[in-house]
Amino acid sequence: MLKNKLKNDNISSTLLIGTQNTIRSGLYDFDNVKTSNPDDIEITELSDAIFNFNKGLNPNEPILTVKKICDKYLKMGIQTVILGFTEFAVMLDKEDMPKVNTIDVLVDATVRYILNNLMK
Repeated sequence: MLKNKLKNDNISSTLLIGTQNTIRSGLYDFDNVKTSNPDDIEITELSDAIFNFNKGLNPNEPILTVKKICDKYLKMGIQTVILGFTEFAVMLDKEDMPKVNTIDVLVDATVRYILNNLMK
């Protein structure tokens, strides 16, 4: 699903943002796509941003933290950011940056699967 989207969009380099488990799992590592991962300090900052965003206190601060990390890698040449955690899709929804919401990819694939099976 996501692999096909990246291929169809000619994406060859990504930044994966998510929880430490998501990042370390290799779930979003694909052949022919260079996936960069945040460093340990950035992973902690991302986790704190999720926690603080969910608490609802000063919601702009966690968004700025996540955006800063993404911008750093985009300036280094990364083509798109994979949003590997649902809160990031909400946090960065209005941000003008190349990104792929993994939930959208899953929903699209599910709808296609259902429609294809209904047509049989």
